Amino acid sequence: MTLACKTADLLALATHALNHITSPGQYALLSSDELKSALQQLAATVDVAARLAEVAHAEVLGRDTEPPGRASGETAGVEAERVGKERGETERNQAEIEKASKEVQESMAETGMLHDEGEKVGRGARAEKVEREMGRIAQETERTRVEVVKVVRETEKVKVETEKVSKEVEKSVAETARLHAEAEKVAKEAERAVAETERLKAEAMVVRSEMMRIDAETERVKVEAARRKGEEKRVLAEEGAGEKGEKLVQV
Repeated sequence: MTLACKTADLLALATHALNHITSPGQYALLSSDELKSALQQLAATVDVAARLAEVAHAEVLGRDTEPPGRASGETAGVEAERVGKERGETERNQAEIEKASKEVQESMAETGMLHDEGEKVGRGARAEKVEREMGRIAQETERTRVEVVKVVRETEKVKVETEKVSKEVEKSVAETARLHAEAEKVAKEAERAVAETERLKAEAMVVRSEMMRIDAETERVKVEAARRKGEEKRVLAEEGAGEKGEKLVQV
């Protein structure tokens, strides 16, 4: 088998392994570490195939560019040296091929093992995944329940506070109404007091006027009494003088 054929086989195996690993069913069964290891092995296989392709290309170019009759024009020593170099290169290439083949076989074996392991643990992994999901859902449900209980308690607390505030508001409204009634009562009492004060002022003015009238009448009576008294004195004096004159005449 030529180097070109071996290189083509290596690339075909690598492509098949890559398609197998990246398939949806297999990809879901492998962990990130397993995928990383498989892809690293595939990368190494492709690198070896690339080196083999370079060697095969160099051999083809060497055969195409070698002039006919070259050996006849060379000395036996140079020819022997060239043959030795080519033999060494061939042996080195053969060693590279053997190494690459072993790496490919190991890579495919590792891939197959990973596939088998993935199939074995697939159900278990899915069960563990379902169990983890159920645990997560249970935790989320418990957290939601705790939140709901907390919200219910907060709602009850707010309800109690609202009722308390409502009662305080009702009490404040009743107190305000009472104070308003008291204020209206006080206003009415003030109006009544003002009216009573005005009435008393009017009565006081009437009393004052009456007192002034009485004082004036008293003064008039006093003057009249003094006048009458003076008149009486005058009359008495006149009568006394008349009687005295009559007595003198009789004498």
